[in-house]
Amino acid sequence: MIKGLDDEEVEFLDLVDRSKLEEERRTSAEDAREIKDFRNAVASLQERHIEELINTEIRTKPALPNQ
Repeated sequence: MIKGLDDEEVEFLDLVDRSKLEEERRTSAEDAREIKDFRNAVASLQERHIEELINTEIRTKPALPNQ
């Protein structure tokens, strides 16, 4: 015969389930923060690289003769 769960067992399983869900939420939030930080860092590096290219182009381009 199959025995049902008593109240203490049900409470324990609920606690385990809530703990797992909370850990998944924390992990998800941390992952989202890390992805955001990474994207910001990449955007900053790209912006600096573009600025360097522009400055290099400005410095190396010969001046137009006055007419």
